[in-house]
Amino acid sequence: VISEFSGVTPSMLENVATRIEDIQIKLLSLIEENDIIVGHSLENDLKALRLVHNRIVDTSVVFRGSNGRKYSLRHLSNVLLQKQIQKGCGSSG
Repeated sequence: VISEFSGVTPSMLENVATRIEDIQIKLLSLIEENDIIVGHSLENDLKALRLVHNRIVDTSVVFRGSNGRKYSLRHLSNVLLQKQIQKGCGSSG
């Protein structure tokens, strides 16, 4: 498994021909300047995609423990949505 959170394995990527530029073009065709992007720890995703957007709601920033630490997406999903995700190997969310 490449990531315990995504569930992506190397064999899943063997025949993938999509390049990062293809993903950037698709996202930019969907996201407009005034759209609000909501996600968890988005800085990592946006950095990997080499994208900048000015209207972001990042749940890892909005929801913090009393000690200032981030809650995991797994924890937030369980507590706020009563939905278990990221169980075992692979993504089940």
